[in-house]
Amino acid sequence: MIYIVSDESIVANKLKELCDKNSLRVTICTTLESLDSIVKHKPIVAICINSMSDQNTSGASSFIIKASQAKVFQHTAFALLEKDPVNEMSKIQGMTLGYSLILEQKLDELDQDRLINFINAEIAYFKNKAA
Repeated sequence: MIYIVSDESIVANKLKELCDKNSLRVTICTTLESLDSIVKHKPIVAICINSMSDQNTSGASSFIIKASQAKVFQHTAFALLEKDPVNEMSKIQGMTLGYSLILEQKLDELDQDRLINFINAEIAYFKNKAA
């Protein structure tokens, strides 16, 4: 199961369409309800959509720190889609906090492939881990 964590339904629904095209089961949840739901349902991947353009990852930083405190990294890998352009410093900061993949929200064709490959790799990893 894949979670899309977003308060922007348009962006979340576009991402859901991409996942649906690739036969991935997706649940969309708001930022407010997501952490409890992630703890309870243990999705393999959570894709967080950060739309706080003037604070570049501050909302995403707060969320991933709370996720770490809830010890969800054992069962869920996190990807971050940034509204603002992603540079090396923002990637380093995000990965240091716990995001495994950081891309820009606009998701060009190459980034779409990267995201789907990341999801499929995580699914394969957790299936092998469970076996």
